[in-house]
Amino acid sequence: MKKGIILLVVLLLSAVFASGCVTTDDPVIGVWNSDELTKASDGKLYERTYEFKSANLGMEYWYAEGESEPARQFEFIWLVEGSTYTLFFSADTDEDGASDKRTAVLADGVLTEGNRTYSPASE
Repeated sequence: MKKGIILLVVLLLSAVFASGCVTTDDPVIGVWNSDELTKASDGKLYERTYEFKSANLGMEYWYAEGESEPARQFEFIWLVEGSTYTLFFSADTDEDGASDKRTAVLADGVLTEGNRTYSPASE
């Protein structure tokens, strides 16, 4: 746990110094809902949601089908280069023993991460 927090702080500081401050003009800032449900190892279906906040911070939420409160939530920091976003999670989201890193691409109003697509949440 302590290593994860230290890693998160180091990555956040690196993000600020490497890319400068992110403004609210970045098109990824906001809430993105998965276009399909994800079947997890527990056999349940989940809607996954990313919330990108300014200052390179974010949250991933997993909502069990039909539930309004998240069953799981994970913090991450993000860096952007062009339309590619790299997400560094402070937790081991896939339970492989290491903190996770994911890459997402924003194109034509759709966020794609791996084989999943996300659309902006309706306001």
